[in-house]
Amino acid sequence: MASATVRISLKAQEVVRRLSAQTGRKMQDILDEAVELYRRQLFLEKANAAFAALRMQPGAWLLRRSGRPGTPPSRDIGGRL
Repeated sequence: MASATVRISLKAQEVVRRLSAQTGRKMQDILDEAVELYRRQLFLEKANAAFAALRMQPGAWLLRRSGRPGTPPSRDIGGRL
């Protein structure tokens, strides 16, 4: 696998070193996983913000919920729209 050098703080390096010692995993694997988890978190935050904005537009939200115009929207658990 190709690699690159990235500068991190001494504090972050120590945390990764301790995690490596605790888990027996390589530091690179821990950092790879941390970056992937952060990427997923940002994706979900962006998706949540987009859905929140969509819900602020009732007509657009109903259209999104139904999947196509003229179809009644499904209901959430608890019977809410």
